[in-house]
Amino acid sequence: MSNTNPEQAHYRPCPPPPPRWAVAHLLRAVSNPGTASRKRLLGRLGYANNGKAARKIDTAVWTGDVGTDLQRRLPLALDVSAETVAAAINRTRQQQHEYERTVDSWCEALERREFRPHIVVDNDIRQRRVPIFAIAMFCNTEVLKYDVPAGQVLLPEDEQLAKMPTLIRDYLHSEDNERRKLFFRDPVGYTYCPTYDDAWDFDTNGKLLRRKPGPVRPGHAVARIGKKLVSGTGHPSGPAR
Repeated sequence: MSNTNPEQAHYRPCPPPPPRWAVAHLLRAVSNPGTASRKRLLGRLGYANNGKAARKIDTAVWTGDVGTDLQRRLPLALDVSAETVAAAINRTRQQQHEYERTVDSWCEALERREFRPHIVVDNDIRQRRVPIFAIAMFCNTEVLKYDVPAGQVLLPEDEQLAKMPTLIRDYLHSEDNERRKLFFRDPVGYTYCPTYDDAWDFDTNGKLLRRKPGPVRPGHAVARIGKKLVSGTGHPSGPAR
C-alpha cells in the first residue's frame, strides 16, 4: 500500500518569487502603503482621482510595469530627478528580463520532472467544427495529447516506429478523441514525443515524416473581448497541436 498523502500527490511547487523591483524600492522610499505619505503621493501625481493613481502605483510596485504617463509624473510627485526615475525603471526592466529567464528555467525543470511519453494530435484549425472562441474557451489541451504505455520508450527504435499505427488507432477509439471531435474534424497528423528533447512527426497512417527537437506542446490560443483576456487553448492560425 502506498503511503503517499493524496494532498501531496497533487502538490505542485510554486514558482520562484519575483525580486523587489527597483521602481518599487524608489516608490516605497517615499511612500509607505497605509500611511499619510502614500496619500500625499497619490495627490501629487495629478490624476483626476486617487483611485486611478493608486492602481498605477500598485501595478508598478507589484509588477514593475510603469507606463510613460506615470513615468512623466513621478519626478515631480517624488521630488526626485527624471534621471533617478529613469534609472529605477531601466533597472526594473533588467530585473524583469532576469526574472523571466529564472521562471523559464524553473518551468522547464518542472516539465522535465513531470514529463511522460505521449503523442500530440495535430489538427487543422481551418477544419474546426465550432468558432475559434469556443475552442479557446472550452477545448482542454489534454484531449490533444495521448499518453503512451510507459514501456514504449524502452523498446528498440524500430519497434517504437512499428507500434505507431496501433497507438494512433488506440487514440482514435479513446474518450479523448471523442471529446476532440466536438471541436475538430479528423487529425492531420501526429507528433510522438518519446523524451522531453525529442519529437517525431507522423502522418495519419503512422508513417514517420521527420524528426525534430522537443518539447512539443498542444497549442495555445487566447480569446479576448476588447482588451480583456477571456480564456485560451488550441491555436488561432495554422495547425493546432
